[in-house]
Amino acid sequence: MQDASYAATLAFNTADLDWHHAIIAEFGAHHGVDARYDGRARGETGSLLREAHDRREAARLAWERVSPAACDLVALPDLTCRKCDRRNPGVYLAPVVMDGSGTCICMECADARGWLDKSGNLQPGVTV
Repeated sequence: MQDASYAATLAFNTADLDWHHAIIAEFGAHHGVDARYDGRARGETGSLLREAHDRREAARLAWERVSPAACDLVALPDLTCRKCDRRNPGVYLAPVVMDGSGTCICMECADARGWLDKSGNLQPGVTV
């Protein structure tokens, strides 16, 4: 299991770096960080940026399946963001789950819509 975990970690790190380079090529070094967190870095279907993003997501999911750190975690439902279709975001709001799967709103989408304050909490008056 250790060898599989190590290989999956390396594969994810490589895919993440490739995606990061694709973001910089598309948006430039100064705007790449914003693009990564506001959803634009997923790219359009069929684009090189989207292919890099999809490879990164596949590597991330493969790493999570074999990582010793992930083995002790409680199984969470499969969630999809209602705004951007991101699968299983790490941090999310308003989950709705039935029969082991459901929907949510990822923090990137909530932030892009101006729903969060500087601390990452919902702004007063915002309900989801």
